[in-house]
Amino acid sequence: MKKTVFDKAKKEAIDIMSHVYDPLHDHYHVMAVRREALRLTKLLGVEKAVNSEALELACLWHDTSRRVIRQHAYISPFCDGIISARIAKKELKKLGVDAETIDLIAKIITRNETYLGLFPRKHFLESSIFSDADALQSFSTERFRNFLSYVEVGRFSKRVFAMYLLGFLFLLERNVVKFNHAETIEIMHEEYIPELKAYFEKNFDRIAKLTLWPIQKLVYHKIIKRFPESISVSYTPYFISR
Repeated sequence: MKKTVFDKAKKEAIDIMSHVYDPLHDHYHVMAVRREALRLTKLLGVEKAVNSEALELACLWHDTSRRVIRQHAYISPFCDGIISARIAKKELKKLGVDAETIDLIAKIITRNETYLGLFPRKHFLESSIFSDADALQSFSTERFRNFLSYVEVGRFSKRVFAMYLLGFLFLLERNVVKFNHAETIEIMHEEYIPELKAYFEKNFDRIAKLTLWPIQKLVYHKIIKRFPESISVSYTPYFISR
């Protein structure tokens, strides 16, 4: 792929994500997923084995569906990846990305669609890296910090914030976090969890002002007191099947 085409494809995705109305799935999120995917690629020592351009573009385009469905909690878990893949295929073709790369990008995005974990799918190398990078963002302090700031200035409602907290607590309670690489678990336990726990401890009063007492209690006991003991993760090595 020509560098000019690649750069245009990256810029277009970031432009789209800069104008979505979902505080958890914006341009900061997709750029963070891209950053972690590239980091995992190096950590796994598979730089020569992956299609790095397709991987990067999949990371940047994987939530473009939010331009259409926004924050709709009832729709996004079931068709987020499918809609994003369709948007990516249409827009990337206009930008001059070759058909083979477009198909791979769509496969990377849709392979991560598990319908709330009910129907996990087998991964190939690029999709396994993307999936892990995206899953790590569930524990991103930067992501939570941005969201909390948005709510405090009135950009998003307290109800949306409460729904996010309940979703995060459900994720911890049900132990539904799955990774494809053991290295990802190390990153989460050594970096993400300590940083996020410290942030919750330091900003608990700010969080409490925006939530009802039952949610405050759950946050305190589940995250501040028991985190990371409250979470259990596992990994299943990816299955190569493009």
